[in-house]
Amino acid sequence: MTSELGRRIAFTLGALLVYRIGTYIPLPGFNASVWEQIFATHRGGALGLANAMSAGAVGRLSIFALGIVPFMTAAVLLQLTMFVSSRMRALRTGDDRARGRLVRYTYVLTVVLALMQGLGIGNGLVGVPGLVRDGNDLFVIQTAVTLAAGAVFVAWLAEQVTLRGIANGIAVILFTGVVLGLAPAVYGLLELNRAGFLSGGHIAIILVVAIAATVFVVFMELGRRRLMIQYAARQVGLTDRVAHLSLKLNNAGIVPALLASWIAAIPLLVVSVFGITPTGFWASWGNELQHGRPLFMVVYAVAIVLCTFIYTALVVDPSQAAETLGRYGGTIPGVAPGEATAEHIDDVLTRTTLLGAVYLAIICIVPELLISYLQVPFYFGGISLLVVVCTVLDIDTQVRSESAITVESGG
Repeated sequence: MTSELGRRIAFTLGALLVYRIGTYIPLPGFNASVWEQIFATHRGGALGLANAMSAGAVGRLSIFALGIVPFMTAAVLLQLTMFVSSRMRALRTGDDRARGRLVRYTYVLTVVLALMQGLGIGNGLVGVPGLVRDGNDLFVIQTAVTLAAGAVFVAWLAEQVTLRGIANGIAVILFTGVVLGLAPAVYGLLELNRAGFLSGGHIAIILVVAIAATVFVVFMELGRRRLMIQYAARQVGLTDRVAHLSLKLNNAGIVPALLASWIAAIPLLVVSVFGITPTGFWASWGNELQHGRPLFMVVYAVAIVLCTFIYTALVVDPSQAAETLGRYGGTIPGVAPGEATAEHIDDVLTRTTLLGAVYLAIICIVPELLISYLQVPFYFGGISLLVVVCTVLDIDTQVRSESAITVESGG
């Protein structure tokens, strides 16, 4: 291990220790025992996902309960504005100063989103009998400010890990939350089996599905569609050089799954607002939009496919790729340079994106089926699996890169 790699690993571990300590610092003014009872009855759905993404901070209602989600939401929203704003696109492709402005915009939007979420959470906590000791407006404002400050600190910590540590800081923060939740989940399975709520056969099915899904995710994340690129020799006597343009089967990462989970929650939010009676029309629709229900799974799957295509179109530009190839004298055999090359790349990208979208939908829907048909009483999520596998692959790539640089410099 090189000294630089050792420093990066040590910094990452130190940052994660700080993050872990923060997940145990509770919000002031609420009854922890009452919250534990509430969380225990709702940990199998969206609340379980939020808890997994925040390293258990939601289950403890800590100052880091919002986790990295507001920052991720802000970043994705700003990226989506690049579809309609040339000024925003210029910030992403500009110099360091322009990219710095984009980061500042992201932090400002993070604060706004976190404050909005914090106000909603504060008002929600006040409405629960016995949960809040002094449920006044000051408590709501205090909760909102505390949660927003925690979200900004987590975002800053993730940025420092990206700059000075190992892999992408956001992915590492999410990875930490998922991994720390594995041991309690396994213990909970064994306890449910001991109490007779889950049979040994059901546990075996869960384990087989988890292993098969992990293998499937690794295979798809490492999958590439390679296009042969031929570069004309620029010197007499040299033969043409051949390279490959490598397109990932999943260019969008976990972002479409996260976006889809938020989109799928919108109808349920609307139903909760317009539902009038427990047995009315809106209430029946609200029941069908719960996690594990068929209608929710359909909405979730469709949202994943749409978000995958939209986000891939944002991060991969066939026209820009064709222009770059032309600038360096590269051509795809049998395809004319320029617009024809862009259309060919776009056609290949559309097919690989469809494959990637179906893959993401399968990985995210299978856990919902487990929740529905095996009555799994905790969140077992495809997003969590994607986070773990993608982060491990990212860390492995960076470690190999650092090692290769050291070998070359030493040689």
